[in-house]
Amino acid sequence: MKTVYCKSGLVRLFSVAVLFMIAPLHSIACDLCGANIGVLPFDNQNSFGITHRYRVFNGYATQNQQSQFFPTGAYRLPANGNYSPLHGGMDHSGNAMAATDYESYKVIEGRLRYFIAPRIEVNLIVPFVNNKQNALGEKAAVFGLGDIIFYSSYHLIQKQLNEVFRHRLVAGIGIKLPTGSDNVHYDNDDDRLPLMIQPGTGSVDGLGIVSYSCAWEGWRAGATVTAKVNGQNKYKEQILPSESTTLMVAYQYEKGNCYILPQLQVYQEYTRGMMSYKYLVPGTGMNMIMAGPGIDVIWKKFDFNFGFQAPVYQEVFEMNMKAAGRIMLGVSYNIESKKYICN
Repeated sequence: MKTVYCKSGLVRLFSVAVLFMIAPLHSIACDLCGANIGVLPFDNQNSFGITHRYRVFNGYATQNQQSQFFPTGAYRLPANGNYSPLHGGMDHSGNAMAATDYESYKVIEGRLRYFIAPRIEVNLIVPFVNNKQNALGEKAAVFGLGDIIFYSSYHLIQKQLNEVFRHRLVAGIGIKLPTGSDNVHYDNDDDRLPLMIQPGTGSVDGLGIVSYSCAWEGWRAGATVTAKVNGQNKYKEQILPSESTTLMVAYQYEKGNCYILPQLQVYQEYTRGMMSYKYLVPGTGMNMIMAGPGIDVIWKKFDFNFGFQAPVYQEVFEMNMKAAGRIMLGVSYNIESKKYICN
């Protein structure tokens, strides 16, 4: 059944309510992409870089539809001018629960890491997001600044280059600031976009991070666990506490100034979902494990990385679309720490 557009009627109210129910909080889960993983040549150096992530959900489980990684319109920015880049856009074509429906989440992040002391690093992540949704016969898209993340980590165990088995343990705390808008509306409309499509959550959230990594001969392995406690925004919406884990196993090849690390990556995340006025919104939870190949290529002071992950387990709620997978790619430049603010 096609969703009928009615600005002030019950049909429109129903369609927006269902949009909240069918989309888990894919873009809201904390994703530091293993920022502390690995015993690598530039582990204890300052760095800055750019990271890009793309994640897509497509194919309704109840319809036995196959998931596509690049459904039409999910990745590219709209070319027809229907969507305003900062205010959201919408059209009303298509069929409900169609195989062409999707939810896509793209982000480009600027990342900065700086060691203020030999064991203390501070990190800043500034994201720009492009979230898109084509569901129940309606389309929506936004582009803008997301929620900035700041966190600091302490190196409890540091690597020793002269040891055969090297390892380290890092723990940190951080904060996610409500710099991304949570008040984007449909064009020429008083209705607000669903929270999962908004560039930001509108809440101040706290982060806790623990990372362990080790190296033996050419082998590298690491795990990073991130927990997030979320505040409530002005619309009385609150994401329940969430946690995510990133695992990596790699083997390092060396050739001159170049290091190549093919690897296996595993990503897990969980949250019960979103509360609205103290009620849990059905279908907004996330319980998933993804895995896939990745590679780091380190040349001189540059680190190029790429990863692709597909779901190996996911809990799909009724009427939800399935995860098709995600890709991550980035580049960073590393600078040796010669002076510290704190000793």
